[in-house]
Amino acid sequence: MNTYHSLSGLSFTYPDPPPDVAVFLERVRLAAADPAVSPNQLIELIYGLENPLLEETMLPGRAMVTQAVFDNPIYRIMTDLLDRKELAAANQTVEQVAAPYTISVKQAAKKLGITESSVRAAITARKLSAWMRNGQWFLRPESIASYKLSNGGRKKRKAKPAPSAASVKRKRKTK
Repeated sequence: MNTYHSLSGLSFTYPDPPPDVAVFLERVRLAAADPAVSPNQLIELIYGLENPLLEETMLPGRAMVTQAVFDNPIYRIMTDLLDRKELAAANQTVEQVAAPYTISVKQAAKKLGITESSVRAAITARKLSAWMRNGQWFLRPESIASYKLSNGGRKKRKAKPAPSAASVKRKRKTK
């Protein structure tokens, strides 16, 4: 198993990729490290037809990011390398990018009126933008302000009214 540490502080493990994916990932890594390659050129590489992770059968001649691709850790590595490239091109540091993430999970839960585990679940589901520092998640105030709470599960059915005494008597007489 391999481990990757993302720019946002999240670490994840993943198995060795298939050979064609491993070769392509190495191309992306080299392009991300090459100062002569622009962020736009890296975008073209990652989202181009040469990327073996992308779906090509939905729209012939186009490479698509499907849910399966999005959930693939190799794709997440590629997008993280792109984020790093864009940071370098903008002359920004990780600390500058992390600075707006000031709300703890506990504070976010209190503001949203939900549990801390629900906040963490929203972070994991990528519904809330978060940054990990020293093993703890921090969120942007704007992210919390714009977060839409779901209705929480299936809608309850209205209970049927209890049969009246008169209707019960009618049913007994008809039998």
